Amino acid sequence: MNRMLEHIERKLPLAELVSLLLFLVFVPLIQKVNFMQNDDWNRTTSVIRFLHGDFSLIQKTATTFYTQGILGCLFSLVFGWKKLPFLTLLFSVLNFYLLMKILLNHSNLSKIKSCILSLLLFFTPLHMYSSIGFMTENYTLFFILFSIYFFLSYEKRSKAKDFVLFNLGGLLAFFSKQNGIIIQVASIPYFLLKKKYKEALMQSFFILSVFSCYYFLFPRTDEMKDKDFLFENILNVQYSYSLVYGILVVVSSFVLPVLFNFVLSAYLSKKKDIKLILILIASSVLCFIFLNKWFIPGKISWEEYPYFENTFERTGFFPRSISGTKYQFRWNYDLYKYWDAVSKILLSLTIPCLFLYKKKIINIYSISIVGYAILMIFVKTFFDRYLLPLIPLFILFFLYINPQLFFAASLSSKVFKMFSFTTTLTSVLFVLFTAFLSMQMSIDFVLTNNYVWERSENLVNSGTSPSSIKATMAWEKLHGLSSKPKYLFSFDDYVKNPGLRNSYSLIEKKEIDYPANIFIDSAIYLYQEK
Repeated sequence: MNRMLEHIERKLPLAELVSLLLFLVFVPLIQKVNFMQNDDWNRTTSVIRFLHGDFSLIQKTATTFYTQGILGCLFSLVFGWKKLPFLTLLFSVLNFYLLMKILLNHSNLSKIKSCILSLLLFFTPLHMYSSIGFMTENYTLFFILFSIYFFLSYEKRSKAKDFVLFNLGGLLAFFSKQNGIIIQVASIPYFLLKKKYKEALMQSFFILSVFSCYYFLFPRTDEMKDKDFLFENILNVQYSYSLVYGILVVVSSFVLPVLFNFVLSAYLSKKKDIKLILILIASSVLCFIFLNKWFIPGKISWEEYPYFENTFERTGFFPRSISGTKYQFRWNYDLYKYWDAVSKILLSLTIPCLFLYKKKIINIYSISIVGYAILMIFVKTFFDRYLLPLIPLFILFFLYINPQLFFAASLSSKVFKMFSFTTTLTSVLFVLFTAFLSMQMSIDFVLTNNYVWERSENLVNSGTSPSSIKATMAWEKLHGLSSKPKYLFSFDDYVKNPGLRNSYSLIEKKEIDYPANIFIDSAIYLYQEK
């Protein structure tokens, strides 16, 4: 086994091989994406407009979009706009690849451990959801990771080329989505703290130029103006606290092995100082009590984990796009109950341990995380997919303050081997868990939307007006919806919603089934107006 692992470390281009494998594995699923969903109806139709020479943004567009749009336009010139989901899949795989390269080149992790942590990002439900269709988040994340890579290269080599590429990545990220420039903004206080005043001045000028361009030259849409910051949110203490703590809990839930390894490493490194260990435990108990005492999740969205709307919810991906109450999967309640509890416990254990590394707490990652969390307080409507950039930042933050997160080389050889085995095992098991859950939700989401969209198009081809079909949220955004639709797709049967009998006749039931399906009574119903 050791020889095989050594061979992998030395000989195999693991990042490239796993990236290729991920792409090939997901091709069959992406081939079934014949629909638009959530906001990607806007993105896709914008690319179609670009292809016809109209580069103006739809007024319902809230993101800066042009980076994603131009990439989509160039791709569509070769493959056609209906293949855009494959471009999204490519960028999703590149996110895995870039994070792995960051870990390999800028940490002391091995190829295998770098791969495991990068898969942690790839299989996060939010990342998996955004890999379907033509959503913006994974494109923005790619350029954020691109920025981080060259920021770290500049820190290591101080070459002007790296500094330029760092800011180029930020520019491209910003003109994909406004929050993409977070690393560049965070670099200003970082450079000031490092007494790199020239870099801080250049970054200040760069950020000022970008925002001046956005507010005075960029063709801002009505949606962008409508979604400007609500600074009065800061006065709502319960909302602000619940939002920030909710962000920490949910992001922690996606990187549990990192927190577990960090806490375990911290306790083992101080195992001889019993007094300190007791102080850490007592502090963690107090953290858990007080952090959760003031947490009112109903202030931000849902009362239960995963708290935020609207893509990763308890019944799957974006369930409220289709009418009715969506079916659930087995062990739903227990899974989320314990996932939430473990996340809160590990977060409470982690916070006191941070002070063992107080000299390293302030860094580019922590500044970015704090800045981003504060920024989210002022957002008009917070959606769960806004959390995605924080996941690699959390991973990199904990690796920075404790580079021996997976090694703990100061331990005795016997304890070291046990520690290394435990940290690797927990990481692998968690990746397998998130991969399985995300795959289940992805397949279910694609098959349900594939059926609804294809069946709706068949109805249109048979003479039905598109606005007379209540299909999905994206269908309604694209075609409009009459006050009393002729056809209705719903997760509800007559038992769930007896009122349907009064107005609609059931004409078709589509069972959603696939190998290892964990969903219970998974079906969609098509009704026709009586």
